[in-house]
Amino acid sequence: MQIHRALFYYQPSQYQEINLLDSFASSDVEIEGLNDLIQAFANSDLIELQEEHDTLLAGIGDMEAPPWGSVYLDREEVIFGESTLVFRTFLRECNLDFNTPQNEPEDQVGLMLMVLGILLEQGRIDRATTLLDKHLNTWFDQFIKRFNQHAQNPSYQALGHFSQDLVTTINQAVQAE
Repeated sequence: MQIHRALFYYQPSQYQEINLLDSFASSDVEIEGLNDLIQAFANSDLIELQEEHDTLLAGIGDMEAPPWGSVYLDREEVIFGESTLVFRTFLRECNLDFNTPQNEPEDQVGLMLMVLGILLEQGRIDRATTLLDKHLNTWFDQFIKRFNQHAQNPSYQALGHFSQDLVTTINQAVQAE
């Protein structure tokens, strides 16, 4: 889950600075398709990745796939909307606090996937189920459809499809609990 947070959240120009791809490539975790995803990003042209990230996720020009839940859920389609405040309350209830470098809404897809991963790692299935049912699942399908439709770079295409499969698998797993 951490790789998804990182790839949706960080600018490609930051990958080397934070040693992102090397740290995930050296992981002992074997998840089908994950190593291919990491290699796709590692072998991609940084400028092309940055352009794709900016177009899809960073709000430079017309943002094709806004990564914030409130854009999909709130009547005004704005960031920091009511759904962001509800998710912020959920984070407090989970005793999770995020200080992002920018004043960014907490309902960013990468941050939500990171929180989901933390809750699952901690065995807090009830909280993970709440996150899925009341927060992520309420808008993720709209987001990922737009993301997959507009992604041009093979690395981002792989990220979209892998993330969609992962969220589907996690939903099925927590429902089976």
